[in-house]
Amino acid sequence: MKKVSLDEVTAYDGLQPQLEALWRELKELSRKKADSPLSKFKVKLINEKLELANSLLGGKLKPFKDFDLFDVDDLPTTSDAVIVVSQYLEGLETWRSTRVFKSKVDYRWYWNIKDTQVAIQTKEPERSQVNEADTDEEDDD
Repeated sequence: MKKVSLDEVTAYDGLQPQLEALWRELKELSRKKADSPLSKFKVKLINEKLELANSLLGGKLKPFKDFDLFDVDDLPTTSDAVIVVSQYLEGLETWRSTRVFKSKVDYRWYWNIKDTQVAIQTKEPERSQVNEADTDEEDDD
């Protein structure tokens, strides 16, 4: 199981709900005008969150090899943004799922935080890469 820093937990806990909210808004816009280009303002907001996601996910879990951010001069369509943001959300959940464990004491889920005695509870993971909490495998991302 991989370990996570407090800074990474804080970054994830701030980023994931914001990216989820963007995805819901984009999905709603896409229902009305799927092929309409996004405004530069929206693309900049999305890129800000994708940049944070890229730093957490690293090269292994980043959803697309040749994609980092949207080009603000070549605006993506709403449906393109929905696809990209949804894949980033999936990547973030995969990242989180490898860094949480179920306590043998209270049967709750916690982040596997390195170098601290802090226990931060989290929700059950959606992925199956969960290992026992007693391992000390280091993060190799």
